[in-house]
Parts: sequence; structure tokens; C-alpha cells
Amino acid sequence: MPCCFDNKDRNKIWRESEEEFVENKKRRPEAVHHPNHYHKDSGIEVIDAIDAWNLDFCLGNAVKYISRSGHKDEDKTQQDLQKAVWYILRYLGKEDRYNNLFN
Repeated sequence: MPCCFDNKDRNKIWRESEEEFVENKKRRPEAVHHPNHYHKDSGIEVIDAIDAWNLDFCLGNAVKYISRSGHKDEDKTQQDLQKAVWYILRYLGKEDRYNNLFN
């Protein structure tokens, strides 16, 4: 089936689409790689601190939730801090005490 564009036209459309994509990417916040709520603008990203301090899963998550509280979603600040507490309690082997604190 013949195409309605010749190669020159298709290349132009591709270039314009690619340029539009790049411009749109610059305008929208990064949601996966270096999101703002993990403090890339401060020069220290949470994941880098977690790696540098060799934190395990539980303590790394506690640091993550503390650092993003009030930054990712202000309405979930308390929830982020409660998650941090849960991970700290789990690290200590006392996560069963979480309900006594918050429920």
C-alpha cells in the first residue's frame, strides 16, 4: 500500500515530533528519574544519601519518607511521617507497636 508521504516529508514530521517531545519534556517535572520531591535542587538526592550511608531497606525508606514529607504532597505529610515511623519500628523488630501509636 503506498504511503501518503514521501521520505522527505516523513523525516520532517519525525524531526518536528522529536523537537516537540524534547520541549515538552523540559517543561514537565520529572516523575521517575530525579523527581523534585527527593530534593535534587538542593544538590543532595535522597537516594544518593541512602547509598552513601549504606542504609538497608527499612532505614532507607524511613529517610525517604522523612525527606519527602511536605514536598511531594502537602496533604500527605502526616502519612509520610507515619510511614517513616513504621519502617523504623520494623527495623527495630517492633512494627507491632505501630497501631498503639497511631490508631
